[in-house]
Amino acid sequence: MKSIVVLLHTFLVRFLLFFICIPLIPVVLVASCLSPFNRFSSTFLFKIIDFFYTVVLRCLLIPITYKWISKIPNEPAIIIANHQSSLDIVLIGIVFKGSPHIWLARSELMDTFLLRWILAIFAQVIDVHNARTTAVTLRKVITLASQTNAHIVLFPEGSRSSTGKLQPFFDGYILLAKKLKRPVVPIYIHNLCNVYPRGSFFIKRVPVDVTVGPAFFLSDYNEDQQFKKTIQDWFAAKVTNASTKNAE
Repeated sequence: MKSIVVLLHTFLVRFLLFFICIPLIPVVLVASCLSPFNRFSSTFLFKIIDFFYTVVLRCLLIPITYKWISKIPNEPAIIIANHQSSLDIVLIGIVFKGSPHIWLARSELMDTFLLRWILAIFAQVIDVHNARTTAVTLRKVITLASQTNAHIVLFPEGSRSSTGKLQPFFDGYILLAKKLKRPVVPIYIHNLCNVYPRGSFFIKRVPVDVTVGPAFFLSDYNEDQQFKKTIQDWFAAKVTNASTKNAE
C-alpha cells in the first residue's frame, strides 16, 4: 500500500511540474537574449523566477518548514548550502524573494540537454577537476557579481549526498568571500535526500526542514581555515541536532 501511495504521489507531482514548466520556457528564451549584466541585474526577471520557485514548492506536495536564524542580508552575499537533491535549488531559491542571484554549478550537470541550456543562462559552470578552468570561472563570477551586485549561490560539497551525511567542502566560497568582501550565509537542508535522492524516479512525501543561518564574515577570523572550520562546524551541529531529533 505504501509503495502505491509513493507511486501516485510521484506521478501527480511530475504531472504538475510538467505543466508548470511550460510557461517558464518563454521566460528562459527572453533571458537568453539578455547580456549577463542585464540578466543578473533584472529584478523583474527574478521576480518571475521567484514565482516559479514558489509554485514548484507547492507542486511538490510535501511539508516544508523554514527556520530563519537571520534573514538574507540586503547587501549581496555568498549563500552556501548542503546538497542532497536537485530540488535543493527551489528550496534555496525562494529565500531570495526575487533578488538577483548567480548559481555556481558543476560541469557534470552539462551532460543533460535541458540543464545544459538552462545552466548556460542562469548559472556559471565550474569544472572542479581542473584547477585552471576553475580559477578562470571564479574570476568571471567575481567580475559579474561585482558589476551586478547579485548574490552568489553554491554547494561547497560539490555533489549531492544520498545519505544526508556532509561531504568535504571545497574552498571556492572562501576565495569569493575574500575577493568580494561579502558575508557567507549558510543554509542547512534536512531530509530532502529522503524525498528525491540522486538517481531516484520516485518523489516521496517526507517533511523537510530548511534552516537559514547567520552571516559569517571572513574579516572576523585570523585564518581562512579557521573561517572554514567555523562554518563546517555550524553545518555539523545542524546534522547532529537533526539526528537527535529523529531518534527521539
